[in-house]
Amino acid sequence: QEYIEKLILSKQKNAVFVSPKEFNLIPNSYKINNQLLIIYSNDEPISTEIKNFINKLEYPFFLMHLSDETLEVDIPYERPKEIAFSQKGVDILKKIYLDSHIHLKIRGPIKHINKIKSVIDK
Repeated sequence: QEYIEKLILSKQKNAVFVSPKEFNLIPNSYKINNQLLIIYSNDEPISTEIKNFINKLEYPFFLMHLSDETLEVDIPYERPKEIAFSQKGVDILKKIYLDSHIHLKIRGPIKHINKIKSVIDK
């Protein structure tokens, strides 16, 4: 979503980013008079939450599925296996070597990012 906000929508002066719950707080006139872009990221073709949300919409909209997730994580040097695992199968956006740990910003498929999170959280 950060990619979409920075590169695609950054030139839109009146873009509003909201969750499905926050969407209900926007006045109907605003929803009718503007284009709606719904962005979601999930490995499933469409998540239940998004499916339920769009089924209730009475306005035209565009739906965009993002298949990659971004993760920023700090891993202590005492965990070399986790450091190595966290860098396989992903794009490394940022790598900073600090005194006690390495800071990584990575992007990859959501399933792989979730595996990395579970390994690091152990």
